Amino acid sequence: MTRPAPQTKPQTKKLTHAARVLRIREMLDSQAAVSVAELMQTFGVSRRTVYNDLRALEDAGVPIYADPARDGGWTINYTAKRQTLTLTVAQILSLGVARHALSFLEGTDLRGELESVIARLSRGLSPRYREFLGQLERKITIVQRGPKRYADRAEILDELLSCLLYDERVALSYRPPGQGVRKHEVEPLSLLVYSESLYLIGRSLTRQAHRIFAVDRITRASRLRGARFEYPADFDPRAFFEGAFGITLQAGEPEEVELLLDADQAPYVQERGWHPSQRFEPAADGRTRMRLRVRPTIELLQWVLGHIRGAEVVRPAGLRDAVREALAAALARHA
Repeated sequence: MTRPAPQTKPQTKKLTHAARVLRIREMLDSQAAVSVAELMQTFGVSRRTVYNDLRALEDAGVPIYADPARDGGWTINYTAKRQTLTLTVAQILSLGVARHALSFLEGTDLRGELESVIARLSRGLSPRYREFLGQLERKITIVQRGPKRYADRAEILDELLSCLLYDERVALSYRPPGQGVRKHEVEPLSLLVYSESLYLIGRSLTRQAHRIFAVDRITRASRLRGARFEYPADFDPRAFFEGAFGITLQAGEPEEVELLLDADQAPYVQERGWHPSQRFEPAADGRTRMRLRVRPTIELLQWVLGHIRGAEVVRPAGLRDAVREALAAALARHA
């Protein structure tokens, strides 16, 4: 008597497209074949959605095919199934540090899948190293200053990453600070991590200009399937910010910025790399002269104000005036 096939327990939580694709790859690795019906039941999705997920695996280069010998079930090329990735203890622990550093992405697929990868790779570790991996957040401490949270942006992140993967445009609803929602059709170029925050660099076809979108201010993101674009071969995200102090884009040429640092302040400023153009030299009055060539932006002003107790702005005049106005306003507020 033939035993009935075991029923696959459906997922209790709806997964995003990217998460489903990764789970399907895991199932193909561990089973002889998977059927469309099994995937529909496992994830609680339609037949069309399953085929979209399988097509995404094919687009990513995974050698899958429908196998008539297995009642139409989908399977994966045996050679590809046998390929494994082996990491050293140090490499797995490095992933653990990355997980700790990206804690501000808690609740997103990015963080969840990193957890899954680390868990799978750590199974081959000895009990001692597994214990150390579990204690990593205590033995390596990373202090973050005001990180943004992205648990409620999981679907938006999934859409953005899919568009980046397939070079497809995305329709964004974006709410700048203190303004109403604006619509953009964007060619996404890079996902930027800056100061524990996520930003999307892209070319807005609506505005015909490159823009930086804070992910936490994107209220809606819809992948425009089939609306592919040619990713610029010469695009370099780092060159994109050349001359900027931070990530604020501002028109105009960089200009010379000069500050005088008190003796007790200079060592703390000199030991950090604030900008590639920074230079230091002793001044005649015992202070340290700091020069850098940047576009004066709000980020530069905020940085100067954070060090103003032990620093004086020499030039440019516009930055010196902005510092004086900010200090006068603060003094009037706290009088």
